[in-house]
Amino acid sequence: MDIPSPHDRLEAHCLAAAKQIVPECAAILRGDVICGGVTDCGDPLVQLLQRQASQLLTFAECRWGEDLDVEVPKAVCGKALLLKRLNDLISSAYRKSYAYTFKDLPACWHQLYTDASILKFSVLYISWAPARLWGKWPYDRNRAEKQLDDMIQTLDRAIILAGAAGEKRGRVWIDRALALLEEVWQVSSPLNNTLTATSADERPQKKPKTSNPWGEAPSFSSHEPFTPEVTHPVRRVHDIPLEDFQTYLDTREADALGPLPLVITGLISDWPALTTHPWRKPSYLLSRTFDGRRLVPIEVGRSYVDPDWGQEILPFGAFLKQHITDPDDPQTTTTTARKTGYLAQHPLLTHLPALRQDILLPDLVYTTPPPHPIPPPPKAQAQAQAPAQPHLHPPPLAATPPDEDEDAPELTPDLLLTDQEPKLNAWFGPPGTITPLHTDPHHNLLAQVVGRKYVRLYAPWAGGGAVAAQARGREGGVDMGNTSRVDVGVLEGWDDGAVGGDGLVGDDDDAVWDGGWGGESGGDGGGGGGEEEGGEKGRSGGGKDGGEKDGGKKDGGKMHGAKRHRVTMHCAKMHGAKKDGAEKDSAGKHGAKNKDGADKHGTEKHGAEKDGANTSSKRTHVWPNHAWGSNPVKVEYVDCILNEGDVLYIPVGWWHYVRGLSVSFSVSFWWN
Repeated sequence: MDIPSPHDRLEAHCLAAAKQIVPECAAILRGDVICGGVTDCGDPLVQLLQRQASQLLTFAECRWGEDLDVEVPKAVCGKALLLKRLNDLISSAYRKSYAYTFKDLPACWHQLYTDASILKFSVLYISWAPARLWGKWPYDRNRAEKQLDDMIQTLDRAIILAGAAGEKRGRVWIDRALALLEEVWQVSSPLNNTLTATSADERPQKKPKTSNPWGEAPSFSSHEPFTPEVTHPVRRVHDIPLEDFQTYLDTREADALGPLPLVITGLISDWPALTTHPWRKPSYLLSRTFDGRRLVPIEVGRSYVDPDWGQEILPFGAFLKQHITDPDDPQTTTTTARKTGYLAQHPLLTHLPALRQDILLPDLVYTTPPPHPIPPPPKAQAQAQAPAQPHLHPPPLAATPPDEDEDAPELTPDLLLTDQEPKLNAWFGPPGTITPLHTDPHHNLLAQVVGRKYVRLYAPWAGGGAVAAQARGREGGVDMGNTSRVDVGVLEGWDDGAVGGDGLVGDDDDAVWDGGWGGESGGDGGGGGGEEEGGEKGRSGGGKDGGEKDGGKKDGGKMHGAKRHRVTMHCAKMHGAKKDGAEKDSAGKHGAKNKDGADKHGTEKHGAEKDGANTSSKRTHVWPNHAWGSNPVKVEYVDCILNEGDVLYIPVGWWHYVRGLSVSFSVSFWWN
């Protein structure tokens, strides 16, 4: 029996989706289904969706031109009208997000957006030259590549903007479609087919086998424009076993209300992302993102509390070129590109399953960590005792669908964080990415896969609650209560900004403290605080697509939500830090006094550095407190530089500031 080709399998996959949607819609219209799916979208839209699925099945039976790249006129099979109607459905689903807050948007609109996108992809694929002319060349490769981009972007938008919703199709259908599409492209592209380069009687030369095909590929630069001095290092241990880590979580040091941060070395040394599938190699990452064609949402700007911070969706390859590998290339540099671009607060490993296979879930997330060390205020306690509701967090941004208003909010609900399933996020950016001081309602393991990051941490009880007292509060209707108004970079003199000498950011009469406890943020925007490798970011209700590259639509970058305050980066001012070859941290550039830069676990008790430093004697500095007119207080902190392969445990509620020193790729694991 002949094995079906990738094209045959993908075409069947597309038609199967349409054949599912037609009877599903019919059952809804007959009243046989009273809830679920697209039921609540209303009969007119359900009818329109059903009609387009039926039209797709008719469209697939059209006879296409057999000669070269000649297409039957679009009007014959109704392709143009079919695509227009599907775009209308996508826009209708998107437009509904105006009428609801993020947490209240009915799930039916996510599924309508996703199903319409699946049908649109199917129309584009069936009419795509490499699919119609399977095994035949030549055809217009440039045109085929443009259509390929359209297909990929259609499904990626369904993932980013609608969460790839739907039980029968949704994420599973989209992941399979994209995997098959890549197979089709690899087989059908003339540049990838050996028969176009050799005669029938001549065999292509075999390439020598290597243990790691990526070994010779260039790596990202390790250059660090600025490296803060580590003044009181977080304790380091080597590959702590599960049972000992649980003991560590249950142990309290003097004056501590909960476990302390801990750097763990050797924990992820066997990850493929660090060995055979190296994320430090740009060529490897491109190979896992459909040659850089997959769309990703990025943040643009120094920090999410700055006034010029924005968001956009663009192909991964464009992000890599504009912000990581060639940021100063005059041919690619734009006003947007000159700003720092950061792929942050996005479940990239779910979005790109090929990368998820390169990491392993650490056993340590199966421990039982303690609760938040500071009891929540009465309001938060009441909320915690209320019936459980799905926690919806806004996605990084919204892109504007065809012919839609540019100020639309986004659709995507956040994935729920449960006790059984840790939440994974990836964080990838150039040197200089900054996440302001913030706190999170979950325990976190931050794994550093590529490059280095500086992290500073303050205990939630530090300074008698002085850190929490500087929480930003509600701004522009968005709860920013888990982000501090204190800019650590400005406070230390590392950065320059239009703030007071005390490092405070924001207007006194614009920020109202509403408790400062590091719990889940409320607010209609679903935001509050900042999620960096440690946490949940107040990427405020919404933004819109700040302009897409490579065929995307420019949308301007306007943000909804909290008021932003100006803090500009100035790396030349480095109070308290050494530069240009000076000592970079207390353990040297690679952070090690022994081979692993850590205590060898089992040889020393918790709480003491191998070099004899006492980790409980934290450095203090004056903490501004002018917003309430009280005297400044001294606040203790610990800090560290994460090297490749390091994992930082951040206890729940700890305030932390994160700064990328070089090109950096990290993965965070939230669990409770």
